[in-house]
Amino acid sequence: MKFSISTLLVFLMALIACTSAMPTPKELTVVEVAESPAIELVKRTNYPVTVDADLYVKIVAAVKAQIKVKVLVDLVASICADVKAGLQIKASILGGLISIDDLRVKAKVDASIKDLNVKVQAEVDAEVEADVYAVLDADLRALLIGKTFTQEQLLAVLVDIEAAVQAKVKVVLPTLKAKLSAYVSAQVDVLINNLQVNLIGLIQIAVTLAIDISAKVKACLDVAVQACIDLDVNVCALAVLNAL
Repeated sequence: MKFSISTLLVFLMALIACTSAMPTPKELTVVEVAESPAIELVKRTNYPVTVDADLYVKIVAAVKAQIKVKVLVDLVASICADVKAGLQIKASILGGLISIDDLRVKAKVDASIKDLNVKVQAEVDAEVEADVYAVLDADLRALLIGKTFTQEQLLAVLVDIEAAVQAKVKVVLPTLKAKLSAYVSAQVDVLINNLQVNLIGLIQIAVTLAIDISAKVKACLDVAVQACIDLDVNVCALAVLNAL
């Protein structure tokens, strides 16, 4: 096959045009970077830092989160687990017996225990807020507000704060036994009543609680106090610092 000179010239011009239109390696790099998500390694707080009202709120919130996640959530979960384990439900249809493991009954019980957990958690949080954080607020403000700290200095202060908060929580938790037992008992009465109403379709149903709520609450509070004792103030303080 033979090519004319004009054909060859047209081919070369097209090749040059395509080559010049292609981005250079540098241009490719720019496009790739522009389309990639930005990655910024920025410290949450720049040091030295002066603690103002906003930073104080963040610090206290982080301290509260440590106690709630590592102590209070488990406390409430244990109380609710004991209540669930103590529920005795007898239901009959046409003389036949349905156990607590029946799917229809189990779904109602699980929903009721979940609701109980939310209510008891709110009650415990409110009691600790009033008896621990509200009491310590003035001291914490005096330690922090208006003061300027390096990162190391702030960490040292946070260790002291964690120690003070944990010591206060250990003292307060046992005092909640009577009030918390009464609250849980009242909520369990509501729970049982709701279960009986919601399961009325089972014709005959009886719901009882085969545990001593006061004794279970005390046992759970004792475990929570021990969990608080086991907390490492240095680890908790560092977690608070990293959350800022």
